Amino acid sequence: VFLKDISGVSAETPVVITYNTQLKFDAMEEGKTYTMGNNAQIRLGAWFSKVYSAFQYNYGDMLKKELVDYNAETGQLTWHITISQMPGMDGNAILKEIIPEGQEYVSHRICQSPTSITSITKTEGPDIDGVMLFYFKNLYPYIENQYVSTILEVVTQITDENFLLGKYDSAENPKEFVNDAVLYDSNMNKQADAHAVGEAFYKAMDKSGKYVDGNAIYSIEVNPLGADLLSDKEYITVVDTMDERLVLNTDSITVKDAEGNDVAYTKEIVSSNQFKLTVPDDKALIISYSAYAKGQ
Repeated sequence: VFLKDISGVSAETPVVITYNTQLKFDAMEEGKTYTMGNNAQIRLGAWFSKVYSAFQYNYGDMLKKELVDYNAETGQLTWHITISQMPGMDGNAILKEIIPEGQEYVSHRICQSPTSITSITKTEGPDIDGVMLFYFKNLYPYIENQYVSTILEVVTQITDENFLLGKYDSAENPKEFVNDAVLYDSNMNKQADAHAVGEAFYKAMDKSGKYVDGNAIYSIEVNPLGADLLSDKEYITVVDTMDERLVLNTDSITVKDAEGNDVAYTKEIVSSNQFKLTVPDDKALIISYSAYAKGQ
């Protein structure tokens, strides 16, 4: 009940009463839609008038996380963290983002927000355990009679050595990447957590060939991401074995980087149809050579 002296009140100077209410999330079931209604009544002596206002509210997870993109050309994963409800958080929140071993932080941005005044700052890092803290201000999800989620986008770079060596090279043999997040209020009281799992695969080496004027022309793409494949070594060995009916043109071998520049290498001719190359382990490379058929 609000009591107000209305002397001097007019159409030009009305009485405006504003107050906040808190949704009772513990009384809701996830996935259900609720009608949030509110009645108001004004009385002047024996005269009164009623008004009613309502909105539809779908109760979902307060915090959700998912992998939304894997860019095979850059080796980057894009994660979306969605904050939907914030009971008792009065517009401020702290999000703990946990990036596990095998990934590195690249960037972040707010890609959906209910208000233009939402701001975010990040701690330096991640720290040694892969933890970053994001501080949100003015994070109000209820705008113009509807709840609007805020989505934080975090991009990570894949650094897992086994992945970059091509041990997960097809959709039938993918690697699982995980990412966790925890939501707190401004006093670091835990409100919710979220766990996401995504899959990705990568070919560390691919080979193609064509037949031109009596010669088989081959091209081998090695380490297309240009990642540092071995943390304790500087070189890798590429072994190529052809059909026994083919003979290598030993002088045809070239090794170039992604810009087409020659790259130094050492070679070992094992047989007429097999050779080994020692090349840098931290560059995207194109190995080219030709061969001809025996008896040709």
